[in-house]
Amino acid sequence: WVPGGGVVVPTGAAYGANRWPADRFALVAARLTEKGHRVVITGSGPEVPLAHDVARRAGLPADRVLAGRTDVAGLVDLVA
Repeated sequence: WVPGGGVVVPTGAAYGANRWPADRFALVAARLTEKGHRVVITGSGPEVPLAHDVARRAGLPADRVLAGRTDVAGLVDLVA
């Protein structure tokens, strides 16, 4: 799903204190996109709003947000 050059940006964290702010995730995603990488944003169901915020700030289309649409097995396949 993320062919050569693809990058998964996971917005999740077990504890909120360990999570980067959305603008930092967005900056990383935008810079990677500028360099030609296909970036997707992942996260759990409760992190869907954050993931969409990150995508919007990074200028990514909504279909790049996989948060809430992948389970652990799907994420493992994506990363593999």
